[in-house]
Amino acid sequence: MLNPPAYVPILPHYTISAIPSTLTDPTSHRTLKNGLFATRPIPAGSRIIREPALITLPSPGHDPLQLFSAFQALTPHDQEQIMSLNASSPSASAFLTQIGKTIVAEAARLVVISNKPAASRTVQEQERLDTDGPELAQTALLARLAARWHAGRCSLIHGTDTDVGPETPITGLFVETARLRHSCVPNCYARYDTQTGTMTVHTFQQIDVGVELTLSAMPSVYYRTAAERAAELGEKFGIECVCEACDEAEEGFKEHEEKRKAAREMVVSLKALLTEMDKSVGPPGIEGDELYAMAEMLEGPDLEVLNEAVMVLVALIANLTETGGERNPEQIRWYNLLIDRIQPRVVAGLDDDEKLGYWSYICTQAGVAEKLALTAFGADSMEYVDAGKRRQDADRKVQDEKRRLEMVQRSREKLGLPRKATGDAKKNPDMTKTEKKEWEIVGVVEKKKKKGEEVVTDEKGAVLGTIGKYTLTKG
Repeated sequence: MLNPPAYVPILPHYTISAIPSTLTDPTSHRTLKNGLFATRPIPAGSRIIREPALITLPSPGHDPLQLFSAFQALTPHDQEQIMSLNASSPSASAFLTQIGKTIVAEAARLVVISNKPAASRTVQEQERLDTDGPELAQTALLARLAARWHAGRCSLIHGTDTDVGPETPITGLFVETARLRHSCVPNCYARYDTQTGTMTVHTFQQIDVGVELTLSAMPSVYYRTAAERAAELGEKFGIECVCEACDEAEEGFKEHEEKRKAAREMVVSLKALLTEMDKSVGPPGIEGDELYAMAEMLEGPDLEVLNEAVMVLVALIANLTETGGERNPEQIRWYNLLIDRIQPRVVAGLDDDEKLGYWSYICTQAGVAEKLALTAFGADSMEYVDAGKRRQDADRKVQDEKRRLEMVQRSREKLGLPRKATGDAKKNPDMTKTEKKEWEIVGVVEKKKKKGEEVVTDEKGAVLGTIGKYTLTKG
């Protein structure tokens, strides 16, 4: 069992600054006021924030009375920190809209009374001014607080969490994290650690001096069009994004639209393929070694289905690197799906002498996922520990296959049989070194016949060599 290191350094190399559009248009209500900007170069994978929540709320997570009570329990310094955050627009939620109307109406009535000379006010008017004035100030404070909560709150539970009691905190406000504005092309990633009750923020790109640090407030940001994202951001957070993927005037806008539409189509296709796969071998919760053992004993899904699922996932991961960068954390979930649920079934359907190469390929992918987890979560996270275990499990399979093949070879020698050809010996000797490497690791399984023999082909159908019952092709 891997134990995470006890300490990961925090590099808070940023400052709070007004965003450029605020400087040029201070009356604009369409753009948030402040952002965090790098004060020195920040390498990818740096932890820039680790902090506890100043306020947490149980379900439903937005009760205004609970929010105001929690706020009043804070120190004046912490209250000031919250009030310095960017706020949602007054129309961002039904509550903010209603409380805004109430404040405006009540303020108008009190202004009429306060404008009268004190000697000409009636006793009732003076009592109303003395009583309702302070209450209006408290209501206005609640409105300001709610607007900042609405814009900066974070979920403390995952979508798969079902055991949530009535007093379990489900939303929280982390002041430094809340200062990072949303972008649909973010350069930072936030993670809530349920064990320590802290939020961590890591950069997953190299950040240059003066560049704004941003997060995505939407889990589905890489699978939605600009119009869909704008609607959700406005409804949930009361904010408007003007990043390169949302502004039609930006050069890369069209490409972002196409890539994100394609990513969504891949996910829809993948869900259908997974449904078909799960009909063949075990329930969706079975994965890893358990799934591999079950798939070897039972008749698994058709290799064409597995082949298509692998190709869709590989294409989806490539898509996410193009829209979010090489270290885009969104890739991790798809790598895990590929390694845990799909590729063990592929291996189970291969001939024994083909399994070593495929497990080596899986081990390579697990190594990539482990590096991504280190960048997004940090070396002290359980996600990184799990990724390391996944990579170690794949490496163990590689070593097991090597030992098994060596035992087979020794047995053949004792029986006076020739050593069984494996690996490069089975492939066309005219193939280049690069072509052989591609052929070994691409992980695409295809069944083809030529004059009654199983053959290896490239994408154009040209024969590369014979490998056995099933063949790996260049992708």
